[in-house]
Amino acid sequence: MNKTKYALYICLALILAVNCALIGCSSSTASPTKENPLVLRWVAAGPAAGPFWELMQKHSKLIEDRTNGRVVVELYPAGALCEPLGIPDALKSGVADIGFIHPSFIPGQLPKTELLMIPFVFPIGESRVKMNEELMPKYIVPEWANVGLKMMLPYTKGSARQAFSKIPIRSMKDFKGVKIAATSGLAAKALQLVGFSPVNMPGQETYLALEKGVIDAATQWFWSADQSKYQEVCSYVTMIDLSADEYYGWAMNPDSYKRLPSDIRKIVEEEILSAGTEYETNTAQWDNESRQRFLDAGIEILTLTEAEHQQMIQSAQPLIEEWITTQEKAGMKDARDFAEYCLKLSDKYSGK
Repeated sequence: MNKTKYALYICLALILAVNCALIGCSSSTASPTKENPLVLRWVAAGPAAGPFWELMQKHSKLIEDRTNGRVVVELYPAGALCEPLGIPDALKSGVADIGFIHPSFIPGQLPKTELLMIPFVFPIGESRVKMNEELMPKYIVPEWANVGLKMMLPYTKGSARQAFSKIPIRSMKDFKGVKIAATSGLAAKALQLVGFSPVNMPGQETYLALEKGVIDAATQWFWSADQSKYQEVCSYVTMIDLSADEYYGWAMNPDSYKRLPSDIRKIVEEEILSAGTEYETNTAQWDNESRQRFLDAGIEILTLTEAEHQQMIQSAQPLIEEWITTQEKAGMKDARDFAEYCLKLSDKYSGK
């Protein structure tokens, strides 16, 4: 078993143990049959295309096959059952049973999760997974449960976004004055602190903004930039390693989870775990393949020095103190202790 899959199993086991304690694991409804199946409505935050949708198609079919038709999974792309920002309410109200959740959908309601999304500060990759093994049971799963969401599986290993640009960005000195798209408030603050001039806009608007010169650059993963055809509007990629927005995943309506018979619950959990494992593995492969396509298209890939990367990490540190101040004002008594604990874990698993 590879390290990623093993770590995801550990995370899932911890999540399930905490969820059972928080919401219970008993089923109070009659067992579904092929003639009277249980219907699960699974909603996406994107269109009926692309890697997320393909994973949903594959594993919803496996759920149906493995339950011998006792479960029917209905898939809904963004806008069919609800808009992406409406997924949390759809889950909490029971309109949907399973859905993709990003903390930005419910800003301010998952503050401890949001701390872990501060760009540049926390690690990605296996170091991030190890952090999660310690943070999930005590802090993150209960926080999601408190807002009426049962976390099924987070995507938190993360991969870094890079700066795709129309102009060369060869060092931090070149950041000044560069109008760069930021898809979240946290990303915008971090990019400004390291020297960029961020412009808030949804990711789907960045291609046209680059084409028209509204912005000079946008942050994205190689595979996603490849899908968006950034190589048509950009000439350079600078490896800034923006590790933002890496705390998201699939959640369930707690009542929907509780009504699953134990054998079906096990199948649903296994298929979601498998989907998460595939996604983590595939994105690394997609990134490598897409990076090569950018090189083949004549795009120049630029790197920063290690000293500059460390300078960016230090430049983003004020966001930690800003988070602590905001949460203490909101009444979170352990805000500073939690932040310091997260930073210690970051140093521990990053080998610092």
